[in-house]
Amino acid sequence: MFGSQISKEIEQQLLPLTERIEALEKQNKHLGKELKSLRSRLEALEEKAEEKSEATQLLVESPKEVVEEKAKVAEPVEQVLFLAAPDKDGTFTGVSDTELEGQSLYRLVTTDGVHGRFSLLTSHDALATALISVSQMLKPVCRVTTDGTGRPNCAVNINEGEASCEDGLWKVVTKAEVKLVGNC
Repeated sequence: MFGSQISKEIEQQLLPLTERIEALEKQNKHLGKELKSLRSRLEALEEKAEEKSEATQLLVESPKEVVEEKAKVAEPVEQVLFLAAPDKDGTFTGVSDTELEGQSLYRLVTTDGVHGRFSLLTSHDALATALISVSQMLKPVCRVTTDGTGRPNCAVNINEGEASCEDGLWKVVTKAEVKLVGNC
């Protein structure tokens, strides 16, 4: 009886610590995702800085070469990014230059680093991840329809969505349209 009372008191004293640990673990996970996104953005900015440095070097060289290089720089360059699951308000916090198995769900193409078009990846791994929770993984950034023939096992991109980059995070502007199909 006395041991039981001590055990309850210990549990009551540990409860706030356990809750604090859970909150810190959640915050740590969020900060890890944010750090990954910032690293990706930093790499892109370093590449742009290097390009500008090369363009500046050309100014020192002959004017004919500068004109030719400016013509090349003026052409839009496509950048492909891979996005992880969005949060509930349609912001993609996980961004990578390469497709990450089990994490990447969307492919985004941008020519200016600010505006882009995205679509759902249709690989087996991406679809398996997306189907874990359609309401969390797809619906914040996609209009989803089904063909009504049972459990979906593949997806068809009907229309690409549009996203914009604000403060280093890609956020949906226009939802993509995706159809989940039961038999592929």
